[in-house]
Amino acid sequence: MKALVVDDSLVARAQIKKVLVAALPDIVIDEARSVDDGIDKINQSDYEVFTVDFNMLGGAGDEDLSFDDTRAYLLKHSNENNQIFVLRIQTSPLIRYNPRCFSLELKYVSQYAPHKADLLRQKLVKMKGVFHLFDITSMFLSRFHIKKSD
Repeated sequence: MKALVVDDSLVARAQIKKVLVAALPDIVIDEARSVDDGIDKINQSDYEVFTVDFNMLGGAGDEDLSFDDTRAYLLKHSNENNQIFVLRIQTSPLIRYNPRCFSLELKYVSQYAPHKADLLRQKLVKMKGVFHLFDITSMFLSRFHIKKSD
């Protein structure tokens, strides 16, 4: 499996790559630091997975396409393969661990893997922040008048 990570932030690219490799150990990952570079790579190779930071500074860079045209191009390319998910990622610092937030997960782990429940509790106490993922695929597709492929 091959992936492309398009982001102007070195730190963001590293984090995304870390998540992809953890989920798919055999994945081959290419990187692009700009939208121009990303479009060039998409046109040169087939990717089963690609991530794009749609809020990159500088918009579409020095290409002729407007920023919205570039977004539409990337969305249509993904939609053709019927593998499009547009997620908004919001990070929040964690002020204090609240066990109630994870009570269902801890209960499940305690029942089926009690030896791992204590380890999970220890790791939860050390958390520094929380990611919230919001699926905004339909909103994004409708903005560019793209119907989701079935």
